[in-house]
Amino acid sequence: MRKLLLSFLVSTGLIQCASQSFAQCNATISNSGICYPVTLTVNANFTMDSISWKKDNMVVQTYVASLGSGFIVAGGNGQGNGANQLTQPMGMHVDNQGNIYVADGPNHRIQKWAPGATTGVTVAGGNGQGSTANQLSFPVGVFVDNNGDIYISDCFNNRVQKWAAGATSGVTVAGGNGAGSAANQLNFAGGLFFRNGSIYIVDAGNTRVQKWAAGATSGITVAGGNGFGAALNQLGTPSLNGNLYVDASENIFITEYSNHRVTKWAQGATAGVIVSGGNGQGSAANQLNSPTGIAVDNLGGIFVTDCNNHRVQYWPAGATIGTTVVGGNGNGTALNQVSQPTGFAKFEDTLYVCEYGNSRVTKFYSDSSVITNTYTLTQPGHYVAVITSDGGCVDSVDFDITVPNPVRITSLSERDLCEGSSLTLKVTPHDSLSYQWLRNGSAVGATADSLVITDAGTYTVISDINGGCIDTTTGITVTVRDLPEPLITNNNNVLSTGTYNAYQWQKGGVDISGANSSSYTATENGTYTVSVTNEFGCSGLSDPINLTGVGLEQVMAAYGLSLFPNPASGELYLQAKQAIKNAGIKIVNVLGQEVLAQQWMQVGANQSLKINVAGLNTGVYYLNITVEGKNASFKFTKL
Repeated sequence: MRKLLLSFLVSTGLIQCASQSFAQCNATISNSGICYPVTLTVNANFTMDSISWKKDNMVVQTYVASLGSGFIVAGGNGQGNGANQLTQPMGMHVDNQGNIYVADGPNHRIQKWAPGATTGVTVAGGNGQGSTANQLSFPVGVFVDNNGDIYISDCFNNRVQKWAAGATSGVTVAGGNGAGSAANQLNFAGGLFFRNGSIYIVDAGNTRVQKWAAGATSGITVAGGNGFGAALNQLGTPSLNGNLYVDASENIFITEYSNHRVTKWAQGATAGVIVSGGNGQGSAANQLNSPTGIAVDNLGGIFVTDCNNHRVQYWPAGATIGTTVVGGNGNGTALNQVSQPTGFAKFEDTLYVCEYGNSRVTKFYSDSSVITNTYTLTQPGHYVAVITSDGGCVDSVDFDITVPNPVRITSLSERDLCEGSSLTLKVTPHDSLSYQWLRNGSAVGATADSLVITDAGTYTVISDINGGCIDTTTGITVTVRDLPEPLITNNNNVLSTGTYNAYQWQKGGVDISGANSSSYTATENGTYTVSVTNEFGCSGLSDPINLTGVGLEQVMAAYGLSLFPNPASGELYLQAKQAIKNAGIKIVNVLGQEVLAQQWMQVGANQSLKINVAGLNTGVYYLNITVEGKNASFKFTKL
């Protein structure tokens, strides 16, 4: 455990809580001690719904209050068009009274479910699929303003309809001029959001977001519009998919179904920045798989329905990974599961999830009494804990931590030790009072800052740092490798050994230049050895082998031997200028393996022996001839 120097910088301005339960929102922090590792504990005088830990302004950990199993608040009675049913809904909205509005696309209607209701009421559409003012055609998005007016993405009609509270028909407030890419047109209207009197709509077929001011006859492109793609000035929102959220500063957050990411487009920006996902399609904490619904909290944290991972992820502002807050238990109908979640809404401490796969809306309450309020420090730095409550409380605690530099073992890059050699381990310079070296957890009796080792094992150092804190290094494991023991085989004058990483043949203890392969053809009598190196860099020397029958020069001179043609494809001729009796002939490959043998009983002067090599594979070979106990070798190439 290492000593920490802690200085707590608690913000002096306490943020007023929106709830009447507390006069102030106040968080405090305590530490477990002064020696590393230190656990910090956060407490607050308000209900904590989320805690985000930041190190040097980067989010390193986020905890959210646990959610119990959900319960069904709309649909869940199978697919259908009954008042108690929904069919593969894609969008939803929850108003301030807790009424749930569901875009029931295949039924071409908007259903309103009051709190506690077991059936819904049709508040828009429901008159069959069509394009008249009292009809809808596959609505996918819905938004209700503070006046109770309903805005609907009428997808297949390529328009946005506004239905006043209690109205029996709607009026077109965006699009409605046929499918197209002109400023007054939409092509598969997707998710929508209403902010400051303007409608923001995902124009999915045109892969853009359009903003329509109140009373406008055309929209302006505020995101995308550069074709379907993954560049940051493009969107990946295929037909019927893509949703958005617009915050108070009119930053636009867009779910990109095909790009598996959420991008944030600042007001007036020509490109977005990735704020969630963007690491390829997957189920890891830093990935998404076809995101759809979205909501953003007052700290910029993002809730996103991760559709094909069957979960809802929460990404704090600046985070590089998300935390699962709903689902994540596989695709299913159980109340701790969600199936292809699409729409999403958050109201105080309650989450609503629209499930395309289960044709229902499920409601989840956060249990604020179950939240991880501790964080264990592993590195020095400047930390901030941001604590929030859905009641409106937000507070943060800053603190700086200084940790003495840890002791580390500095070794050579190799951790493999060859038998019979040694390795020196040394600790980094440190103000430690003492050291104790251990091998496999047991003290070896060494207390200096370095240790020479010859044995295998895992080595660590315990050090006593000023102040009484104890630090133990990460272990370094050293493996002792056996030296190779090469064997030499002799096929006449072709010497071979086993398979290794490197070779050096020697004659009389002297390296033979260029003899660096697994075989060597000797041309002289003498004592030969080979030095080899294995994959661990360990070297070994073979036992010597003594050759006495090598006599290329003598045989060549005595009999005037020649070999032709070289290269050869079919027939090879060995010619002698002098008469020869009882000559043994062998052909071997480069590995020293015999591939052909022939006896040359007698040949007169200037006669040739014909050798058929047509059956040999293409490659390099050696023809060895033995006459009167002496050898000659010819190298040739078979075509």
